[in-house]
Amino acid sequence: MQAYALLKAKRWARPLLLLGPVLALVLWFSAPPSLRVAVSAQLLNIFIFVYALYLLTRAPSNRYFREGLPVPATLPWTVRLRRKSRSILYVLTAIYLVWTFNALILGLPRIYPATYQRDKLGFIALPILLLAEILGGPSGAIKRLFNLCASFAWLVAPTAFAVFMSSPGRLTQTHSQLVNWAFGLSIATAALFYLKRRAEKGKAS
Repeated sequence: MQAYALLKAKRWARPLLLLGPVLALVLWFSAPPSLRVAVSAQLLNIFIFVYALYLLTRAPSNRYFREGLPVPATLPWTVRLRRKSRSILYVLTAIYLVWTFNALILGLPRIYPATYQRDKLGFIALPILLLAEILGGPSGAIKRLFNLCASFAWLVAPTAFAVFMSSPGRLTQTHSQLVNWAFGLSIATAALFYLKRRAEKGKAS
């Protein structure tokens, strides 16, 4: 709901986002010292939320929330259909990736060993994303891939950080997978961010 409100330039969505780091701090200080390592993922989330708030308070963001989205030009129905198909494929891919990573994040392989290799199925998303870009056109592909990759890095990294801090040098195989995914997604997000910024600077110049 909050993501939809941000996409629709709802002004109340920004202060609602501020509740995230506030609640994380309350949880951190209210937890017993013995459990603070277990909730250390919340501290990592604070830095991510602070950066998100910084982006949402810049001049272009203020203009976006004040004026709303620009009215798009009328496009041929074939172009609209291709772009709609691309959007649907991206949404379905995101839902599918949540399913693949859900077992690792929740530690389900310890209870249900059959879910141990589920994360490997995430690579099926790559040809689906390629199909989405072929259908919808390549313009802005790096930006879309960055948004998707950053979302899952945000989903996986805090839990992996908490797991690593709570059991350094004694990671189970499942936890090692989670840490490796967090590292890989973070590297991919950083690389896509660099490519995105370079493309934006090239257009500006």
